[in-house]
Amino acid sequence: MRTLTRSWLLLPFLVPSTAQPQEIRCSYSRRTVCDTHECRSLATQQAFLLVPTHPLQDVGFSDALEMRCDREGCFAEMEVRMCDGSGCEPIAVRIQENGDFLMVGSVSRSYLLVIARANVDSFTLRGSWRGWGVEQMPMPSMRVGDFVEVKTLHLVTLLSSGRCPSIPPRLPR
Repeated sequence: MRTLTRSWLLLPFLVPSTAQPQEIRCSYSRRTVCDTHECRSLATQQAFLLVPTHPLQDVGFSDALEMRCDREGCFAEMEVRMCDGSGCEPIAVRIQENGDFLMVGSVSRSYLLVIARANVDSFTLRGSWRGWGVEQMPMPSMRVGDFVEVKTLHLVTLLSSGRCPSIPPRLPR
């Protein structure tokens, strides 16, 4: 009976006080770092992203989270983690749906992650791209889970792309 009592006494310490959401591991296929002088490729084999599943659940983005709204629209606040062989760097982000894409951006840091939530065929974006000197921009095809990531620090920019294979597609509205 004493053993059973001890087991029950330990039970509250075995249950985490705050539940951590499940995370999806996203793999990089390309990483490039650019400064004011050049761009160079970075290794991708040990680097990955951890994205929380809460905004990606089948119940739909706005139903799965406590949403906050301001002048710029409604969003959820969460955390994405950039990881490599030496550990992970958490980044507090706001997550918003934008059509077929999930927009993940940091308010306090220069960070943007865009994840496709639908399969999109290649197309040409037409319109004025002021300052770029182009009228048309070819857009590649995308699959559910493809992502692009941009992180800046001073005048250095990290550009990455890859795939989150477990991302569920966007629900039809």
